[in-house]
Amino acid sequence: MRVTILSENYTPFSLKLKGEHGFSVLIEKDNMQLLYDTGRFGICVDNAQTLGRDLTRTQKVLLSHGHIDHTGGLERALIAIGHPVDIVAHPRIFEKKHITGQQYVGPFGRKDVFIGIPFERQYLEKMHKARFDFRDGLYEVVDRVWLTGEIPVSNDVEKIPASFLVETNDFFVPDDFADDNSLLLDTEKGFVVVFGCAHRGIVNILTYVKKMFKKNIRAIIGGTHLHDTSQVQLEYVKSYLKELIHEDGVELFAPAHCTGIHTIMGLSEEFKEITKPAFCGSVFEF
Repeated sequence: MRVTILSENYTPFSLKLKGEHGFSVLIEKDNMQLLYDTGRFGICVDNAQTLGRDLTRTQKVLLSHGHIDHTGGLERALIAIGHPVDIVAHPRIFEKKHITGQQYVGPFGRKDVFIGIPFERQYLEKMHKARFDFRDGLYEVVDRVWLTGEIPVSNDVEKIPASFLVETNDFFVPDDFADDNSLLLDTEKGFVVVFGCAHRGIVNILTYVKKMFKKNIRAIIGGTHLHDTSQVQLEYVKSYLKELIHEDGVELFAPAHCTGIHTIMGLSEEFKEITKPAFCGSVFEF
């Protein structure tokens, strides 16, 4: 099984790839190929070509959640795939998601910006023959490849920032990220867990995976949304990871994207023996 990072915030200059604030991963298993997220501007298409990956072989697109930095490249990806394809996502993926704060200026001076999927479902279905397959629970996409579905909250430390909102009937309410979907790859040595952003919290996610499958965690890859978290939450996550690494013998920790470069550097120092970069072009074989 091969995991290739097609879109991420950083890219090694030597690979001649494009970077963006986004995330996209290509999963190759036997004769099967899946695309998990599409990044912000669709550079996953350009980077796939540069890396010699043929997106026309993609059988399904999987979406981690409804933020633009994971879904903005969806149209370009569908064009590159070139044939009707299933898009597996949570039923609430098309909610009108916003982010608010003094640094954000939206229409008419409002201190919020729309950060949801920039396409209507009907447009994608009509123009690109997209076939949405909505799943809210644990779901086996293909043999030994799973989406977590909605993650239950099992601790009161991991907090969703109040800046994330959903527009409902002209009102803004806190986004609970019910649509947060992580990817699970079942290997002989345990699960490879790939996060999009882990908005529900990586401890919540990994606790749920362990509860449902009673298997070891072999590797952790992707966005952890720890770039702006509190020190209390960060220390809580680090403590959990230390215990998990010791108990399960985790082989790889590859934080990316919304983890933030400074947090990535700190975690790399903390878990230096198993940490590897997950930049554009990074490839992991299992």
